[in-house]
Amino acid sequence: MIRSFRKYPPILQKQILIRLAAGIAAYMMLPIIWLCKGGLELMLPYICFGTVFLISAVQLYARCEEKGYVVIRGICTQVDRTGLRRRLKDIYVQEEQFTVRIVRPAMWIRSIHVGDPIMIYLADNAPVYEMEGCKVVYHPLAVEKAPIQTEKSKFNASD
Repeated sequence: MIRSFRKYPPILQKQILIRLAAGIAAYMMLPIIWLCKGGLELMLPYICFGTVFLISAVQLYARCEEKGYVVIRGICTQVDRTGLRRRLKDIYVQEEQFTVRIVRPAMWIRSIHVGDPIMIYLADNAPVYEMEGCKVVYHPLAVEKAPIQTEKSKFNASD
């Protein structure tokens, strides 16, 4: 199990561990809440939160185990930010054949700029919409900055 986990892309490993940690942390809060107040009405949100995150971690692990994801590599061509707090609103990534627009990417993605190489991990059954000549993605599994391999570097890596 651990050997197969280490074969996954590092960004997906990180996502699995974050979701697992959030679920475990929610369940670890239950005895504290029960000792302080002892009410089920205060414990119920933590039970739901922990359950959702643990199920999410298991689902992502299963998806990685069966290689049920697609990796799209490209160059960031445009970054849209909100007006007030300058949070990411949309990221446009130019792939070889088309442009991918990621709508409302995760908040932990902060340092993406125009010209950066980007890798987008999508579930193989994720809905992809077409709008204004772009492929629109709403919920990628992960997005990271990464070097793009050219055909020449792929050829040299296999020798």
